[in-house]
Amino acid sequence: MYILDDHIVCAVAGIDSDASILVNRARVFAQSYLKTYSEEIPCEILVKRLCDIKQGYTQYGGLRPFGVSFVFAGYDDLHGFQLYTSNPSGNYSGWKATSVGANGASAQTLLKQEYKEDFSLDQACELAMKVLSKTMDSATLTSEKLEFSTVGKDSASGKVYQKIWKPADIDALLKATGLGKAEEDD
Repeated sequence: MYILDDHIVCAVAGIDSDASILVNRARVFAQSYLKTYSEEIPCEILVKRLCDIKQGYTQYGGLRPFGVSFVFAGYDDLHGFQLYTSNPSGNYSGWKATSVGANGASAQTLLKQEYKEDFSLDQACELAMKVLSKTMDSATLTSEKLEFSTVGKDSASGKVYQKIWKPADIDALLKATGLGKAEEDD
């Protein structure tokens, strides 16, 4: 999980070193936009700029395409909360719920069956844990194997926040959903 700006986070599937390069570029784009226009970069513009770079690396001999897919989650005043994916070819698309990476097709099928438009944050977190439990190549889920992030908007102040969950928070969510590793006596 990476924080790109105060209102955008992303998850990565693929080659971490490629992701680091693109994440740094995204952060520079976001700060450059803020400096130029005195407002935060809209989510889709940031995603499009990164995808333009990724697509450029597929065109020329001597350049290896970036081997990384992203899931971007963010908020802007124009379109509200948004979720985008991008693949190594530079294509991107917007979603209500999505998954990338290993077992992505299984996760997509489960999301299509179970996602509802009016989910609360708690219900969405439970669904995410259910999808992860059914699609990860592991018998049990633990906070050591998961990274979890949410983007929200404070109703009182109107400030957008992102939260990359700490292991203790993930363990509490796993316990609440009954999907985590059971406590074992040594």
